[in-house]
Amino acid sequence: YQRRVHGASRFTAQLLTFQPAVPITMGFQFVMHLSLSAVPVSIARLCAILDGDGGIAKEKPKCIPIDRGYSCIVEITSSRPVCLELYSDCRALGRFTLRDRGETVAAGIVTEVSLT
Repeated sequence: YQRRVHGASRFTAQLLTFQPAVPITMGFQFVMHLSLSAVPVSIARLCAILDGDGGIAKEKPKCIPIDRGYSCIVEITSSRPVCLELYSDCRALGRFTLRDRGETVAAGIVTEVSLT
């Protein structure tokens, strides 16, 4: 069974924040570390903040606060396609970290890939 890996420049992810220095807003830029690659990405859209049970606590928030441990759904874009998979299909290519100025700000899993 052979399957091609997705190459996408836009995807949706679930993030868990690690107390970022500033609130995460739309347009915020990070370096995404996925497998062995480091790719500059930006937050295209903040979809929702999740509560402890995985339900939606707030839709379309203006920012993700600087407190530790927020779980949220975001849409991420990159300037070039990145090889990734849904976390449910391939754990290694479906998880990543976001770093800003040398510090890990969030970890995430890919929940949806936009192939266009």
